[in-house]
Amino acid sequence: MGIRLKVWMSALFVLSLLTSQPAAQGYEKKDAWYGLLGVGAYTEGPDAVAHYGIGYQARLDGGIGVNLEAGILYPRNYSSHQLNLAAGGVYTFNRDQKTKPFVTFGYAWFLRDESDSGAIYFGGGIDHLIGDRWGIKLEARDSMLRDKYWDGHYFEGRFGLLFSWD
Repeated sequence: MGIRLKVWMSALFVLSLLTSQPAAQGYEKKDAWYGLLGVGAYTEGPDAVAHYGIGYQARLDGGIGVNLEAGILYPRNYSSHQLNLAAGGVYTFNRDQKTKPFVTFGYAWFLRDESDSGAIYFGGGIDHLIGDRWGIKLEARDSMLRDKYWDGHYFEGRFGLLFSWD
């Protein structure tokens, strides 16, 4: 088992222990919009990348759901920015509590000028409701990029603000 998989599994186990408190009634939200701010880096270099975007997540029965995102990546040493589009699935644990750990996976497109590349991503984090309709999202993602020029990873930490109307 690779070191990254061990780290992810350990982090998810700790999150599940931290959020296994008695259920609080009335917190099972299904759909939410979110704005996000991410900071990441490519394995090909030390350049930091800022990521601004919006997303929509719809949770279906049993914790399974889908998410869609659109954002802009600003690599520090490039003159142009990248458009980032992503679609994927999500599984949420402890859906009836204020703090909900989740795992996510999907496909992301990185579009810049006349070139583009795609990536399979996976990650995890927590959604925490602060009020009746507002909350925060904390997430870590690994996007595995592969195109005709290079193979690599894009690691990103994300912070978001959630708005739910359910």
